[in-house]
Amino acid sequence: MDENTFANALLHKKNRLWFSEMHCAERIDLPKHFPDIRHVVSTFSIIEILSIKTIKTICSQSFEGQCLTGKAAGIEMLVKGKTLYQSSQDSKTLHIVESIFYQSASVTIPCKIEGTDTEVLLARGRLRCETLINCDTARVMNSRCITKNLSLSLYIKLLSAADRCYDSYIL
Repeated sequence: MDENTFANALLHKKNRLWFSEMHCAERIDLPKHFPDIRHVVSTFSIIEILSIKTIKTICSQSFEGQCLTGKAAGIEMLVKGKTLYQSSQDSKTLHIVESIFYQSASVTIPCKIEGTDTEVLLARGRLRCETLINCDTARVMNSRCITKNLSLSLYIKLLSAADRCYDSYIL
């Protein structure tokens, strides 16, 4: 989902969304057979949602003013990234370093949505988790190490019956 669709869905109540933002940091040490780093050219990341489960939380209000409903969606993700860098050798060749790591997150959701428990909606496939990568950056720490930072938005979307039919038709 692109940024405009995400922003429009938040502004209009027709698409029920619950979201959270998070940052992931990763340290990438180059394997011995890779040449030293001169500078990072670009980075690319994708996020694969592995599982979504409802978890019980406290019912309260956070310091930031967010109402904690007693339920949250626990999300397990696999983050795959590639970083293109230029070597410090005289030939200045380009090399790609791949990285993979697991990340967990949670999004506060209501106990019931439209009168139905969230566990039931999740079991029926009516709740979907999607991601939006806001920023993917990398920085050279030394000639053998890169620090990569990823800023992303996670959101849980309530799917309508039409959305589910469309998804099953496409897949």
